Amino acid sequence: MTMKIFLDSRDWIILARIVDGKETNSALQKVYEKIKKLSDSESAIFPFSMFHLDDIMKRSDKTSREKVIDVMIDISKGWVMKPYLLFFQKEIENASLNRLGKKSIHNIQSQIFGKGIAYTAGEEYHITSSTPEGKKFLDEHGDELRRVTDSINSMKLLLKDDEFAKIFQEWKEPYDQLAIRLEKNREYKRQMTKSQRYDYEFAAHFKHSITPHLGKFLYKLQIPVERVISSNKHDLNLFLENMPSLNVYFQLIVARDDESPERTVQSNDMVDICHLAGAIPYCDIVVVEKMFAHLSKKQQLDKKYNCIVCDSLLELNSVLS
Repeated sequence: MTMKIFLDSRDWIILARIVDGKETNSALQKVYEKIKKLSDSESAIFPFSMFHLDDIMKRSDKTSREKVIDVMIDISKGWVMKPYLLFFQKEIENASLNRLGKKSIHNIQSQIFGKGIAYTAGEEYHITSSTPEGKKFLDEHGDELRRVTDSINSMKLLLKDDEFAKIFQEWKEPYDQLAIRLEKNREYKRQMTKSQRYDYEFAAHFKHSITPHLGKFLYKLQIPVERVISSNKHDLNLFLENMPSLNVYFQLIVARDDESPERTVQSNDMVDICHLAGAIPYCDIVVVEKMFAHLSKKQQLDKKYNCIVCDSLLELNSVLS
């Protein structure tokens, strides 16, 4: 299988600076050359995601933003990874069936990577027409139209459109509000022991992220919930580990609070955690900022999901060597 390498938003910005001639560090330039060679030869893909766009579209300098978009599309070749928020329910279904001794019904690894801007929202799209003439045109030229729509140039044009950028800029507030809620929640937990905090977060994660869909899925199959969920803490942890993106999200939320209790929760923290929730379980190499690289390794998420986690492009260079 083709190697999948996931870069942090910071690293896409660094690569754009190299291409623009503003970053002259020779070691970083060598990393860029390796990345470009891997991409051009299709020995590896470098997918971007909706969460990258969240970061990049917030850049107020339009010229700078567009340079990052050019480099990101050129190196990714249009490969996109669906946000984990749109496939974690499939993980719940697979994990539930596995506990019942049944085979998984979703091959998530093959479903979350695709080419085209539509994958940033998570789904394939279909070009249709309501008129006989339109349907005839699509029958004859539909494949060609799809190729043009998904082309590198079309993706660049769309991502550079000011109205498209505004959509992502408006999404900043929900992340800010989430960070505020998590900070207030952390204040509430300060009097708890480390073990109590873990149990509290574990129960909240199951209640809000897992139980709603799990209940619907098992009800549809007419399977009692008790056959899947037990009251044994170790057993529940094993169940969570079999839902990779949900487990990575949970482990990083807990580890982040324990590691840096004095640091206020920031909206960028939530973007990084959402990045990693999908990237660590499903990519071969992930590059992320030092704090989250450290926390991912401390929680042994890299070993659990067979992913190499790097804290910089320079470390990536060593891995690729």
